[in-house]
Amino acid sequence: MIHSIQVISEPRSINGVKAKGAKHDKSGYKDALDVLDDLKLVFLNALYYNEVGSQITKDATVLKVSFPSK
Repeated sequence: MIHSIQVISEPRSINGVKAKGAKHDKSGYKDALDVLDDLKLVFLNALYYNEVGSQITKDATVLKVSFPSK
């Protein structure tokens, strides 16, 4: 089985975004747009990695369009 880290060049997770957002030093997000970019990447990666029609891709599709573009 191929894991997402081998398929996705820029892996992101909701938990990773949350953890990075909680940091208040240089390793955290600089601004809200950086958070938005990572969240969009989470949803795009979910669409790429998961089976079409799965609940995950359905959820990712809804969430992806819920966030405004820059």
